Amino acid sequence: MTANKTKVFFLGSGDIAVPSLRALHENDAIELVGVGTQPDKKAGRGNKLTATPVGKAADDLSLAPWKIDNINQEKYVDRLKDLCPDFILVIAFGQLLKEVILNLPKLACVNVHASILPDYRGASPINSCLLNGDTVTGVSIMQMEKGLDTGPVYEIITQNISEDDNALTLKAKLAKLAGENIVSALDKISSGSVSAETQNHEKANHCSKIAKNDALISWDMSAQEINNRVKAYFPWPGTFTFFETNKGPRRLVVTKAALSDLTDKNEAPGTVLPGDKKKLFVKCGDDSVLELLQVKPEGKGIMNAADFLCGGQIKAGSTLTQNLTNLAS
Repeated sequence: MTANKTKVFFLGSGDIAVPSLRALHENDAIELVGVGTQPDKKAGRGNKLTATPVGKAADDLSLAPWKIDNINQEKYVDRLKDLCPDFILVIAFGQLLKEVILNLPKLACVNVHASILPDYRGASPINSCLLNGDTVTGVSIMQMEKGLDTGPVYEIITQNISEDDNALTLKAKLAKLAGENIVSALDKISSGSVSAETQNHEKANHCSKIAKNDALISWDMSAQEINNRVKAYFPWPGTFTFFETNKGPRRLVVTKAALSDLTDKNEAPGTVLPGDKKKLFVKCGDDSVLELLQVKPEGKGIMNAADFLCGGQIKAGSTLTQNLTNLAS
């Protein structure tokens, strides 16, 4: 190893961090002195212990990741001090770092955050920009400090949001964007060619962790608002409603939708409208109409609307409901 390599310790867990980990590992100017991630967790029907996406990628790269239950424990702090990193780089790690670690690297603790700060500080920036119908987002490369996503920003790299994007595809785009730019960003920070600029805290927006019930559809919302939710909550938790069957109410997850040019002034929101037998139109608020393109009925896989309609469980005049109590009335 040459003496002038930049020493980086990487902390990450989610799949959005994997392209950056690979970029660091592949670059000759970087000495990746270690990788830390969350411990393996039980997942799947068999409750098998499963590594995080970063943990799996690190194993594939023979990097022997640390499985860290609490990064702020003295044993981890001491190990980090012994490594003498120039940077600690954090991407979707899932644990807060205390000041003893923030002050540990020679140059900086750097975080890659999936929004244009100060927009969408917090746990769900990708979902939030889709909920709000934004057309542009990006990644912010920032200096970490004690507050949540409050530190000064070195660089923002923007990403257009397409009409077809959902949380899954947009996360993949931002992951790729971060991976393509992280090495050059660290080089600019270490060379002093870029400086961190203080955020405008008065314009900051905070986005909380998503709960399953956030994805429950209120058909009184406009078609645009509901469509934004379909995009923001795919694949998890999945934007959902309920429909009546001869066996009682069943959950229906809407996985893909589109705005319709149709309008309706007569039916109540949530009513399935008449039309093409292969298309599923639903009345929304403001007399707007949403076309459901793909759905996932309870207990079944994702299917297109035509296949769902062939099952005969729902037809024009049926009502999709926000909650089970509505079905009894």
